[in-house]
Amino acid sequence: MFFLVYFYQRRKVAIHEKEEELNRLGLRLHEHESLMDRNNAYIAELEAQIAEGREASDQLGEQEETLASLRKENDSLRRDADRLRKEMEKLRLPSEESGGTERIAAELRQTRQENEELRIRMLERYPELSSLHAHPVYLQAEGMSRLRQICDTVYGGFCRRLSQSVPSLSEYEVELCCLIKLRFTVGEIAALLGISPSSVSTSKHRVKKKIYSCLGITDKKSLDLWAWEA
Repeated sequence: MFFLVYFYQRRKVAIHEKEEELNRLGLRLHEHESLMDRNNAYIAELEAQIAEGREASDQLGEQEETLASLRKENDSLRRDADRLRKEMEKLRLPSEESGGTERIAAELRQTRQENEELRIRMLERYPELSSLHAHPVYLQAEGMSRLRQICDTVYGGFCRRLSQSVPSLSEYEVELCCLIKLRFTVGEIAALLGISPSSVSTSKHRVKKKIYSCLGITDKKSLDLWAWEA
């Protein structure tokens, strides 16, 4: 009897560890797929602008450079997504043990679809967002205030809730989270805030530590994914 109990407990631990690893890989895959969806939307928009010749010739080179950068990023994300899928397949649990994992995967797919639908509606309702995505420029105080207003309107007071939940965040850090929530890339955020992309990445790492520590979050998901789902 003792050995049966021991075997059962060890089996439960092993299944739990597999589920945890599958959850971690699933979250990373979800993040990659969301980024690829967003990049594909930008690519389509830029291709349409170039085809219609809407921009001045001095901006054409910049647009083509942005397109090349987005496609390169998507290629890298696609390769990593394929690797994640293979890792998940190796860890796949037998059907009778995989109920929790399948539920998590379904929830992630639903979240991804809802995020993309909301992003499309948001760009249609607020054309200034689409303009800033296409041509990010340094934001004065008034411009940033407008983006915070849009963010709070669309996402149920996100900036206000974040400031209340994590009072140690500075105004700059709340604004950074606001831009992440509005699906701006690192390069776009750098232009909007007038800082380097490396400074954006450093700030995101610092903000993530503050938020996760204050809220007791132990999940390994990125700040971007957390903000999108918050």
